[in-house]
Amino acid sequence: MKNKIKQQRLLAVQRFRNGESPNSICASLGKSKAWLYKWIERSLSGDDSWSKSQSRRPLSNPVRTPTEVEEVAASITRIYSAALRQSGGSWKIWE
Repeated sequence: MKNKIKQQRLLAVQRFRNGESPNSICASLGKSKAWLYKWIERSLSGDDSWSKSQSRRPLSNPVRTPTEVEEVAASITRIYSAALRQSGGSWKIWE
């Protein structure tokens, strides 16, 4: 399946370079002009792997808790868990 998609991209860009109109290419493939222009632009990058899919995953997650805070929370949990086990207590702080 991935090879078929890659071949479709290669063929679309080749057809464009051969002078075929974007409307004609897109209509025959059932794709948008934005799709075609994306692959044309990537083909101009000079990278041999331009026709491969690229991850759309963001490089960062601004709402993720920083690692340092996660580590502090985990260490506090370990300390209190050990203290509660020694004292025979429970996590309930109200009843």
